[in-house]
Amino acid sequence: AAEATALGELVVLPVVVLVSFLAQPRIQYAMAVDGLVPALFGVVDGRGNLAQSILYSGAVCVVLALLVPFDALADVISAGVLLCFNLTNASLLVIRLQDALMPTGGDASSSDGAEDSNELCRLKLLLGAYSA
Repeated sequence: AAEATALGELVVLPVVVLVSFLAQPRIQYAMAVDGLVPALFGVVDGRGNLAQSILYSGAVCVVLALLVPFDALADVISAGVLLCFNLTNASLLVIRLQDALMPTGGDASSSDGAEDSNELCRLKLLLGAYSA
């Protein structure tokens, strides 16, 4: 089983790194537009590319690859992917439950929100949205 896991990680890890590296400049651009990171990550050249952001994120990835041992990188990347999948799935559950429990008549924003349904309360408690 250890050999199969190592082989699977060897095949999947480069793909995960490549996909996250390709998306990083666009994520940094969106964050720069929102003011969460410096504006230099939001600079778009005349052809619509994020050249500066690509260079900065690439430089950080190269430095990390040179300085951090591969085993540590693999563990952190695997944990990060697992965390992202779990957060995405939990968000989807919350959205679907809120949509299913939202009143169908009238304006949903006019309700005072004082009473959540039992199912939504249980989900919020489970996710730590508020304590009992």
